[in-house]
Amino acid sequence: MKEKWRKLTKRQKQLIIAGAVLLVIVSFIFYDEDRNQVVLDDTGIEDNTVDDETEQVEAKEEEQPESEEETPAEDEPQEQENVEEVEEESPEWDDLKENIVGKSDKDASEIISNSSTDVQNDTTGDWKKNVISESADTVEYALSYYDEYMEEDETHFIVNLNYGTTTTLNHMGGLLYVDVHEYQDGEEHDASEIGAGMLLKSYVIYPDGDIEEVEL
Repeated sequence: MKEKWRKLTKRQKQLIIAGAVLLVIVSFIFYDEDRNQVVLDDTGIEDNTVDDETEQVEAKEEEQPESEEETPAEDEPQEQENVEEVEEESPEWDDLKENIVGKSDKDASEIISNSSTDVQNDTTGDWKKNVISESADTVEYALSYYDEYMEEDETHFIVNLNYGTTTTLNHMGGLLYVDVHEYQDGEEHDASEIGAGMLLKSYVIYPDGDIEEVEL
């Protein structure tokens, strides 16, 4: 081998050395590329997986606002229709109220112990009476009395012997009309006399219990 090397010209030696160096360089290049490829292969799967998951999350986040924005748009007309229906069904009593003086919110069963009875000589069949002797303002119990004891188209008379008053109750157009008369001795026994005493007070009671005093 040494003999052959001595026989080579300077140029040939240079080329051989250069070729060897080049071969070493090429070997290192391929070695680095192979190592990088292995690293990429090892991490590329994880990176792709993360990228796929990230893309899915971002896609869901982009879709979600559209769904949330569309739902109210579809529900708003229905909600508006429901509100309009409620407003149409409920009379605006508050717009009609004047001179509210109290609340009819007491339980009529506290002062009424017996069911109402027919008024003698009544020709309508719709007049009923209750005779009590209580220290109570019957107007404050009137709404509860209507709910518990009155039927449609009936007129009721509550004779309070303790206060010396006869209170008449009539329900019309969703409102309870209450008139307080001065009691006349024995009037509860005849339809022609009951509730015929002097009118003392007149009221309108709203469905929520508000009492409006009517000027006489």
